[in-house]
Amino acid sequence: MTFAWRNLLLFFVFLVRFNHFCWSIIITQGHYYMLLTKLLHKIVRRSCFKKIKKSKNVYLSVVVEAVI
Repeated sequence: MTFAWRNLLLFFVFLVRFNHFCWSIIITQGHYYMLLTKLLHKIVRRSCFKKIKKSKNVYLSVVVEAVI
């Protein structure tokens, strides 16, 4: 009986560690994704600010996209 409980406990510990490992991967991927989106936004903003001088409609569309 104690042997079975020990195996169950070890399996539970393994699951917790594995789950933590998976979550850490998901969190790091999310962090990289956020960094990429920030970089993309900076590039888009720079290219759009040049167009703002030509038309204000572009600026409004960019603001709407940023909100969404």
